[in-house]
Amino acid sequence: MDRLAGQGKVPMRQQRGFSLIELMIVIVILAILTAIAYPAYTSQVLKSRRADGIAALNQAVMIMESCRAEFATYVGCEARVGATSIDGHYGIAPTAAATASAYSFTATPTGVQAKDTKCTTLTLNSLANRGHSGSAPNADSCWGQ
Repeated sequence: MDRLAGQGKVPMRQQRGFSLIELMIVIVILAILTAIAYPAYTSQVLKSRRADGIAALNQAVMIMESCRAEFATYVGCEARVGATSIDGHYGIAPTAAATASAYSFTATPTGVQAKDTKCTTLTLNSLANRGHSGSAPNADSCWGQ
């Protein structure tokens, strides 16, 4: 028998679990961490998707150079270049009509990638000049250099 039972006292139970205050503190800490981490995460995702546009522009260059090797001109070769990037995050279009000795392509973000205001468009021409538009300080920051 319980030794306290004879004295008229009820034994105290041991507390288990968390108090409401402790749970609220944990939720507030998680909310702060999420508020800090989410913008950094989305920025990294946008940056990683730029590789899709860069790859599409590089593929366009290979197609154009292959066409010139075959026909000795770039004229008419733009039709061989696809309209979208491999993963579909960028639309690819000639900046101007190709001439016998020059071409230029622009990659414009589409879908969720259109939120990338740092590097709004990427450009590449026959002289291997890389360009961009947007708030990035220079093309190298968009092209990953």
